[in-house]
Amino acid sequence: MAIELLSTRLANQIAAGEVVERPASVVKELVENSLDANATKIQVDIEKGGSRLLRVRDNGNGVVKSELILALSRHATSKIKNLDDLEAIVSLGFRGEALASISSVSRLTFASKTAQQHEAWQAFAQGRDMAVEITPVAHPQGTTVEVADLFFNTPARRRFLRTEKTEFNHIDELIKRFALSRFDVEFVLKHNDKLLRNLKVATTQAQKERRVAAICSNRFMENALAIAFNEAGDQHNEVTLTGWLGLPQIAKSHSDAQYCYVNGRMMRDKLINHAIRQAYQPYLAEGMVPSYVLYIELDPSQVDVNVHPAKHEVRFHQSRVIHDLIIQVLGSALSQADRNAGGGVESHHSVTTSHGYAHEDLGNSQPDSVRESRDYSSSPMTASYGEPRSQGGSQPQYQQGYSYGASANGPSQGANIAVASDSYQQLMTDSVPLESHHATLFSELDDSQQLLGQPLAFVAPHYLSVLHNDQVKLIALDRLHLLVTHQELLQRWSQGFVGQPLLLPVSIPLDRLLLEQLTHRQQIFRRLGIDISVRDPQIIIKQVPQMLRDKDIATLIPQLLVLLNQQHHLDEQELAPMVCQWLSLQLGGDYNLAYAKSLIARAVILNDSVSAAIDSLMITVDFDRTMAEFTKD
Repeated sequence: MAIELLSTRLANQIAAGEVVERPASVVKELVENSLDANATKIQVDIEKGGSRLLRVRDNGNGVVKSELILALSRHATSKIKNLDDLEAIVSLGFRGEALASISSVSRLTFASKTAQQHEAWQAFAQGRDMAVEITPVAHPQGTTVEVADLFFNTPARRRFLRTEKTEFNHIDELIKRFALSRFDVEFVLKHNDKLLRNLKVATTQAQKERRVAAICSNRFMENALAIAFNEAGDQHNEVTLTGWLGLPQIAKSHSDAQYCYVNGRMMRDKLINHAIRQAYQPYLAEGMVPSYVLYIELDPSQVDVNVHPAKHEVRFHQSRVIHDLIIQVLGSALSQADRNAGGGVESHHSVTTSHGYAHEDLGNSQPDSVRESRDYSSSPMTASYGEPRSQGGSQPQYQQGYSYGASANGPSQGANIAVASDSYQQLMTDSVPLESHHATLFSELDDSQQLLGQPLAFVAPHYLSVLHNDQVKLIALDRLHLLVTHQELLQRWSQGFVGQPLLLPVSIPLDRLLLEQLTHRQQIFRRLGIDISVRDPQIIIKQVPQMLRDKDIATLIPQLLVLLNQQHHLDEQELAPMVCQWLSLQLGGDYNLAYAKSLIARAVILNDSVSAAIDSLMITVDFDRTMAEFTKD
């Protein structure tokens, strides 16, 4: 069979197969064009679910007469000019296929007027020949696109359309998604000349919340946490997460309020959805899904939007960091809500305390996508709180630790939680911050100052300088880590830990003595959330608690069995402190200023449990001896 070039008509209809799936697809492309044209009001008129007529009218910039025919040509666009533009797209549309594809399967009328023109012009094209006719028309500034008789020349495609109600519901859902992404634009939706939505411009926070309530329901807004994460940095590292998170108690088996946006573009991205599910996982019953409205803003050069024909998915250049960031911010807000509500749900994520700190509960270290880059050393069981912990192992590529701030009112009163951070930059680089100005974040944290003093600066490798009782002291962060982690684990012991399935089960050969010890100590492993099956002479590890997922399981489990065997005469209650101490040694911290903050926050929460041992972790700095060096000849 000879190779031939496709005709323009056939090529456009093939493209239409990707772009124009149903009437809602047409509305999506046209509304995106209106938003890219800086429209502040967009009106969408639908007849017969969109199969008879789709009309999108806006008050945007418009198109000049000389470009009307070109606008209906394939691969014609005003939104990108070169490869550099493609690598940092800020517009919603950019491929230049929409109008040409739509006109190839419909009767399309395109009327437009710019502010510079005294008259408006109209272009008309329809499927068969796609010849464009230009005529004058009365029209205000802006553009109106009418798409009549969709799929009139492709009957096979028309037969796949659903009922009028179903097709309109898809369009209605689309308008809701646009309305949540652009509060500065008024949206009007009519169906068969009946006004169904009239969403005015929302400028104040109260107006925005009313629009969200109108779209997601009043129940959602009454049970939502408002988050606001903004990390200042250079243009390539700055990331913003804002929006509203539905509390777990309003979760349903099928949520109709899941909206996510990246740089204003509506998304159904797998990585983002996975991170959101992980953040909510500890708080939802099986089969329940959360509700949320989430906005992610970052430098356009850090995200590739040209990876999906319908632009529903994106690719992040720092996907691991974004994934981890979503889990940390959302997990912190949800954990704070759970604490303020006095809920009994076990928390595994960063927690925003009433003092404005965040700490990482021990049921969770890092998500799967980041764990492979974290490698903490494991110390022998001889260490104690009064002895320095050995510092071995490689440095992690990503640094742990976030600082969050909570609103004055807890979510149990329907108030919002504001989440902020000053440490996202640390995730993007390997530098350790030494600036003492970070200590000003602690100026209002009276409880922490009474317990550990006012932080001044991080001192490598694992010390923090503080102002305590009018003296400058050094805190040994490694010892503080052991103290705090041990107490947290002890408090969690009675409740038990939640295990998470491993991607691939781990097979470990054991000698007869350790196999017998495993059989004897099954209750210990169940409490730790470790699922083990025995296939003599091997054991198969199927799940472990989140805190151990990034560890060398094949080494740690035999170590724990050896420990238990050495203390075979002790019962479970007597073994609990010893096992928790062993776990503390495995959960090393990435010692920097951010992790110091989280340790202090955790110590404040544990106040009564750790206060007696705090003095042994602090040493006064002798400035007299140092200053005397300046007086020498």
